[in-house]
Amino acid sequence: MDPLNPESAPGDDFLAYKPASELTRLERRARNIAIYRVAQRALTEQQVREALIKKEIPLEIVEPTIDWLRSEGYVNDAYYASERARGKMEKGLSERAIRTDLQRKGIDREFIDEALKDWDPIAEENAARELAQKKKPSLRGLPKQKQYARLSGFLSRKGYPFSIVSEVVASILLDLEEEQE
Repeated sequence: MDPLNPESAPGDDFLAYKPASELTRLERRARNIAIYRVAQRALTEQQVREALIKKEIPLEIVEPTIDWLRSEGYVNDAYYASERARGKMEKGLSERAIRTDLQRKGIDREFIDEALKDWDPIAEENAARELAQKKKPSLRGLPKQKQYARLSGFLSRKGYPFSIVSEVVASILLDLEEEQE
């Protein structure tokens, strides 16, 4: 089944495409919970699944409800992945951090790969450099070891690979040394 094409929904999934008048009370409750959750903010299929299970909706109702949400356009993991990745890129997170975030949200690998296909390693290094520049004033006056530890830890927690962290930290520490002279 292609999640981007509601027309490709499985024919044997009777619950997902029942008219509202034919739904049982529990099926209506599942749809209402799901609609309420996705109306608050965009969610992945996995997040909706977890919300329904938390509300003690049986799995035989959860999956058809998610199929129905997908067919009606209320959940779209591919779109969610691309929008979330774009937003995280704008905040300066690394490719690895974004990939991990999307995996935690239950997004399929193919959607993650598609969302990150235009990832630019040069832009990633520039983003790390911008973040380090913002952190630079708080490092002034500290011993060099502490400057190194704080800046490298900060960038590492943002998910930047060691190669970028080491290059950016060396550059910023050199700038700080030159400013002190």
